[in-house]
Amino acid sequence: MERQGELTGHVPVIAVTANARSEQIANALGQGMDQVITKPFRIPDLLGQMRNLVAGTLISPVAASVGGLEARATFT
Repeated sequence: MERQGELTGHVPVIAVTANARSEQIANALGQGMDQVITKPFRIPDLLGQMRNLVAGTLISPVAASVGGLEARATFT
């Protein structure tokens, strides 16, 4: 929808996966995911990352791992 001009802004995407190897996380980020969260994760961690992503407050391009949560901001 972004490519077709139907959206005027970026829609954040969080990939949830059991594939926690760094190559798989890098692949997901390279495919356009804004964040990658690996299973198992805690719901409060996910909700916090969702809030931060929507608010645009994640630090870019730093990757972080908190309580099984992998996140990376890709904002420019």
